[in-house]
Amino acid sequence: MVSFVLLIACANVGNLLLVRAFGRRHEMTIRLAIGAGRGRLLRTYAARSSRGRVDSSGLGRVATTARARRRSPAESSSHAPPESPHQQQIPDIRARDQQHKRHHGQRDG
Repeated sequence: MVSFVLLIACANVGNLLLVRAFGRRHEMTIRLAIGAGRGRLLRTYAARSSRGRVDSSGLGRVATTARARRRSPAESSSHAPPESPHQQQIPDIRARDQQHKRHHGQRDG
């Protein structure tokens, strides 16, 4: 269900960006017609693109911060299963091998 909502949201954003691009194309054509140079058009486009990226990152940061503050303590802990008492009983094989080598006079290689 979440994936479907995300898919719809992405499609909506894609459509909005497409409409904006068509509007910009028209604007750029008019600017060229009244004598704006390519350098000026590129600077205008770069400034608008940068502004969009900054706005998007800020919005993403705000949303992430808000989500992090709403998280319950159970969600913020790792998703690893709780440690089993049997895991604590498993011997460290490297330590056992080193003891075996020392006992039999072998050197670490």
